[in-house]
Amino acid sequence: MDGLELLPLKVEGKDWKLLNCLNSIDNVDEKRSILHRDDSGKIFMVQKLVINNLAVDKNEFFTIQDSNRSSIFVIESFVNRVRQLGLKGLQFRHIGEVNVNSPP
Repeated sequence: MDGLELLPLKVEGKDWKLLNCLNSIDNVDEKRSILHRDDSGKIFMVQKLVINNLAVDKNEFFTIQDSNRSSIFVIESFVNRVRQLGLKGLQFRHIGEVNVNSPP
């Protein structure tokens, strides 16, 4: 998939793959979102995410610029595809919305 890379990793002698998301967006509605920042200003936790415009339309999964990139966000079409395929091991939590009527 474009925008994702699997990085090889060894943990206690076992092979693992680390998922790294390369897509990042910067059009977060900070007034309507609930974001927690560290002392340097980096976002480290998102309780609620509101995104202006549909920049995520071409990116079904993304991180937020100005964050520590520890969370990967996905849109509903990605969640639906995972469920249709019956894939296991992923957990999704609804935390926001895309505001398509706002400018980017």
